[in-house]
Amino acid sequence: MKFELKRLDASFLGDLLSLQDDAFRHLGDPEMLRPNSAEVFLECLEKHHTLGIFHEKELIAFGILYFGKGTPENLGHDLGVPKNLLFKVANVKLIIVRHDFRGQGLQRFIIGELEKKAQAMGYEILACTVSPKNHVSIRDFLLSGFVFWKQTPKYGVLLRNVYYKRI
Repeated sequence: MKFELKRLDASFLGDLLSLQDDAFRHLGDPEMLRPNSAEVFLECLEKHHTLGIFHEKELIAFGILYFGKGTPENLGHDLGVPKNLLFKVANVKLIIVRHDFRGQGLQRFIIGELEKKAQAMGYEILACTVSPKNHVSIRDFLLSGFVFWKQTPKYGVLLRNVYYKRI
């Protein structure tokens, strides 16, 4: 299958929301994914780095590289990174692949592309959270060189594994 990768802008907000809806429809357990609002997606499209994968001009997957800097969203806090080095940590905030395109390595491909971007921008650590119930994502992050750090409640009461990778 032929895929096209490109950076997304605010014009793709509806597509991100549709893919998120698709993901929730096909989840076995809704706690595996934290829903994001249109406002959060718009911020990610405008102020962070959002990559999309297209098949026949249709968005079928996306991933967000999030620059938390000094905010509570920066997973460097969970990793115990000193305050003055938080600007060296970027988060893989979210990756969603449309259900009928899963199993083709697209999530791992997106992880690699987000890592390249973070590295090119001078980030030294890439971090993410994954539901302990999401075995596919755990496998993909581990195969991409991420290391388990800890399990902790995040986003209210959702249990999450925190992973990181030095890049």
